[in-house]
Amino acid sequence: MKYKIRTTIVMCLLILCVSGCDMRQEEKTVKENPETATISIENGKEEITKLSYPKKQYTEFENKMGEDRSEYAKPISEGNSLGHSIMGKDGLVETEGVYHLKSGEEFERFIQIGNFLGEDLDFKLLVFNNCEQIEFDVDGKRQSVCDVYIKENEKLPIPVTLSSFHKGLNDIIFLIVCDSDINLTSDERIDTYDFNTVYLRCTIYVDDESIPEFQPVDVQGEVAEDITDFMLHEEKEEVNKIFTGKSLKKNEEMDYYLTVGNAEEEDMDFALLLLEDWEQKPLDGEMKKIIHMSAGTQITIPLKASFKEEGVHEITVLKIASIYKEYDPESGVEVESSTRLGMEVK
Repeated sequence: MKYKIRTTIVMCLLILCVSGCDMRQEEKTVKENPETATISIENGKEEITKLSYPKKQYTEFENKMGEDRSEYAKPISEGNSLGHSIMGKDGLVETEGVYHLKSGEEFERFIQIGNFLGEDLDFKLLVFNNCEQIEFDVDGKRQSVCDVYIKENEKLPIPVTLSSFHKGLNDIIFLIVCDSDINLTSDERIDTYDFNTVYLRCTIYVDDESIPEFQPVDVQGEVAEDITDFMLHEEKEEVNKIFTGKSLKKNEEMDYYLTVGNAEEEDMDFALLLLEDWEQKPLDGEMKKIIHMSAGTQITIPLKASFKEEGVHEITVLKIASIYKEYDPESGVEVESSTRLGMEVK
């Protein structure tokens, strides 16, 4: 009888040890893959809860730049600096921003991102040519969006090759999305850098310096004393109320609004681009909506959105000035982005 009791106790201890090992292994897996799952405790039991975002597939590439001699990304103080620049193979930052190529030539550079924001973060890289999203090569891999992961206080040079050009002027914009997997449905992100996008811009002339023809739509905006420069909002009349997104059902249509203003003292041309899940989509019926606005006016454009798949979907609008003009470093990139809306589709 004593033998049976001891055997039973040993078996119970073995089961507990095995269970404990499994639990520790499960917890380790969760910590190593934060994009795929989190631990929740309900009724004293640990359960794996799937997040809306799928596991990130990062773009793999080899660092071919060699020694980095740039000084652009030294942190001013801990946790408040994001470095980004166009760099040559010699490791030097290129600041002129104007290049000349012949037909058939490729543009090979490094887009370097320095993460001094106080934590490890995901980033996305997109490229636009004359206000249209284009595919590009990263170490020989063709893609329209490059996903990378950069640890705190590290710099990452991304080898980018552009080969799709128009004759004459090519207005190139590199869009860098910071913290691409942040919880967009949380109001806490509004006053932080987490929803920000940053840009690099340059001009590439191919064969000659001809300018593409374009005809902006002359919009009749309302004259306003306090111009709303650029805002997405849920209610038409509540222009300046911050809109972060909302929950939707699959295929449910959502109405929202874009208000654009020209606060300059002269008439301006702007290009408006709509991105849904970082893919360019038609905005008000046009893939790139180019408008001419009188000084001191603003307009409101009604928009609609719906999504077929469950999960968190993103909406962002870009406002681009100085379109089809040679890049001037003194003027800056002249690109703005709206708040990143997070649509949780169930």
